[in-house]
Amino acid sequence: MNLLDLAQEISLDPKKSSSTNGGEFKAKCPKCQGGKDRFCIWPNEGKSGRYWCRVCDVKGDGIQFCRDFLGMSFQEACQKLQIHLERYTRPYLSNRPLRRPRYSPKVVSPVSPSWQNAAKNFIHSSHKQLMNEPRIIELLSKRGLSLNTMRQFSLGW
Repeated sequence: MNLLDLAQEISLDPKKSSSTNGGEFKAKCPKCQGGKDRFCIWPNEGKSGRYWCRVCDVKGDGIQFCRDFLGMSFQEACQKLQIHLERYTRPYLSNRPLRRPRYSPKVVSPVSPSWQNAAKNFIHSSHKQLMNEPRIIELLSKRGLSLNTMRQFSLGW
């Protein structure tokens, strides 16, 4: 069974419009229900054919056709088209949930008191320098930072 058979099954009555690449057929679109030649069917492309509506842009292969217009599941569509599932599935993927390694946070040791002192001094001098730069304070204010925020979080320059 191919896409042309499926189209006839839902009474589309496709008409042959070309012999190129095994044939092209036209019919009324089953989705937008318009026209008589906007729905293109290429029954010999791929494993189960291919379709496309030039107006509503619905498109797909035989499996998608079964899902869209016959209300079938992927597995049911494959059975109807006699397509073996292993052609369409990846054997390394399964339905089992992925096992993620348990998170264990890395234990870090506190930095030395001399490093902490140096960092505090750097923050203090940078903050002091910012507070002496009205041009930079104005720039930060225009970006939404209040003077209070700059002081509270010891912003520096």
